[in-house]
Amino acid sequence: KATVSVLYWKGGPVGTQPPRCMSEGGASILADEIEGSKLVEPLLVEEEGAAEGRVKVMEETKARVIECAAEEEGAPLMAGVEGTEGLDETSSTCTRKKRNRLSFLGHRPASIVIDMPKEDSPHYNSAKQYDAVVAKVKSAIEKGKEPELVVAGSSGSYWVYSGDGEEKAGIFKPKSEEPYGPANPKWTKWFHRVFFPCCFGRSCLLPNTGYVSEAGAFAMDCLLDLQVVPPTSIVRLTAKSFNYNAIEKRLPKRPAKIGSLQLLVQCNGDGKTLVFDSLTTDQKSEFLDQFQRLVVLDYMTRNTDRGLDNWLTYVTEDTVKIHAIDNGLAFPFKHPDNWRTYPPSWSSHPLGKKPFTKAIRRHVLKQIKSSAWLVRCEARLREIMSLDEIFNESRFQGQISVVRGQRRNLVKCLEREGSTPEELFAMHPLYIIKKSTGEVGWKIHLPCFRCC
Repeated sequence: KATVSVLYWKGGPVGTQPPRCMSEGGASILADEIEGSKLVEPLLVEEEGAAEGRVKVMEETKARVIECAAEEEGAPLMAGVEGTEGLDETSSTCTRKKRNRLSFLGHRPASIVIDMPKEDSPHYNSAKQYDAVVAKVKSAIEKGKEPELVVAGSSGSYWVYSGDGEEKAGIFKPKSEEPYGPANPKWTKWFHRVFFPCCFGRSCLLPNTGYVSEAGAFAMDCLLDLQVVPPTSIVRLTAKSFNYNAIEKRLPKRPAKIGSLQLLVQCNGDGKTLVFDSLTTDQKSEFLDQFQRLVVLDYMTRNTDRGLDNWLTYVTEDTVKIHAIDNGLAFPFKHPDNWRTYPPSWSSHPLGKKPFTKAIRRHVLKQIKSSAWLVRCEARLREIMSLDEIFNESRFQGQISVVRGQRRNLVKCLEREGSTPEELFAMHPLYIIKKSTGEVGWKIHLPCFRCC
């Protein structure tokens, strides 16, 4: 028995085209026996016997997709943000050609404006002063305070300083010095790239795009109002301490490097060092809230590198805070392969067995159940990802299809009272793929050794 779940959004006139299911083997089966031919709402379908194509309706949901075209040529898709209330939801108002225009014409923005958290966020003031901090960092470099290479890690990351150069301002991760970048100063990854190309990187991620993933994670944090990612955006910096090749070193002015700059935050521990049982009752409650916000962030971005050492903690008598750092290995264009799924640390953490709190369920569902939120999310991620010189529309659609699937799984999980982060990660990964006629999604069934 083959079981495949399919989502289908009808985009044309009512009842003119039946949906198609996709079996695990890749066969496309016409689902013309579905109960009722007028399909406007998405249907969750279970397929029994791929060869016969017998299907039945299992569940109806109440979601629709709003599409609209960018008004100006080359502008990022901003559907659903403003003025979309009057759109006809049953008609396709955005053609594939217009949706891909940003990619085909090569109109990539030169820079982006940092996302702004809500005013009650602890990161609001630092995000508001982000541009001023960047200016101070550049001023410190001009005064001779060079960025300092971080010894830990597998990429070329640098502590940057502000003002007089005595205070660290943040960490800069240039694109060219990422783990498999051409200018990575760490010899271990150079050895890996040169002598073991067959094991090169992670097959589900686009190579050398960690810097846009870092900025995308902060954008997702702001869209969900999670308040766990330090302010992060994309900047260009020039410094002698960066790793340049021999030709670039001889130039009168070395070229600026594009990368992500994440502002420094207060911390006094990480996921490895914190002892949950040592906290007071109030601190435990606040820490659980922060932990579950981290879970939501990682699940929505499908972070493949959330170890215990890359979420920081700051615990005092009055403050309990988790900071989600190292988000460069998120936003895959496909779900990880079955043999290695890169489970996050929270999936096996003792707190991962505790049910989502009512406050978290209410807060997150309020954000993501709206179809307008999904369109805003796609538009913002497109704007960020398109900054990369190898931006590819088809790969980006793969990334967004994963985000859509993660969103639907998260909604289903949070709507069920008593669900836990462990159960959330155990849900079957789902793609939701947008096509000109609608959207189709299917589940991937993982083997029993999922956690290896």
